[in-house]
Amino acid sequence: MNTFSYLFGALDEMPRTSLMGAVDIPAPNKHFRRTPDEWIMYIIWKGTMRIQEGEREYALSAGDILILSPGKCHFGLPVNDSIHYFYIHFQWEALKEVVLTPEAYRDKKIELQEKVLGQLNPSCTPDYLLLPKYFHPSQTVFEDILKDVRHLLQSSERTFPHQQSLNNCHLFMLLLKLSGSEMYQLLPKQSNSFLSVLPIIAYLKEHYKEKI
Repeated sequence: MNTFSYLFGALDEMPRTSLMGAVDIPAPNKHFRRTPDEWIMYIIWKGTMRIQEGEREYALSAGDILILSPGKCHFGLPVNDSIHYFYIHFQWEALKEVVLTPEAYRDKKIELQEKVLGQLNPSCTPDYLLLPKYFHPSQTVFEDILKDVRHLLQSSERTFPHQQSLNNCHLFMLLLKLSGSEMYQLLPKQSNSFLSVLPIIAYLKEHYKEKI
């Protein structure tokens, strides 16, 4: 049974960015070895790169996104190609790495959405982020993410009041956008009709005492 690594965490606190930038390496390229103490997101814009974390190897190309875990050694494998990517280092104690089958991941996504929509007061229900460590979003989503990343890098160079908090908010929104795109992409077709009535059920639970 195939299993893959996913990221899961409650959204009652925001991540904190620490380092970010862009890397442009001509061919050939090979990432150095290290064991980070924080999360690292790679957004591949052009070229290819091979990187191994633990026992799993990732072959990255344009449009891919990879989030490396703290405390895990990762290193590059030689590639006869150039690579241009963006990176964001961040800390987020609420985020955890979990191992699931693709089916379990899909079911967990549906469960989380149903739990929020089915509550009497959805605003009081804890919300969660769940997304793959490695994935390839649609071209439209990826272009939107690239725009957000460039804006984050540009704004992070400023010295405005609350700049660190602004950076954290930008990254938080970026991760939510990725999680949201994965949510709707992985929902099975047969669940669409069921999910469409969940807001109605939630409304009825909240207003059932009122006069119709």
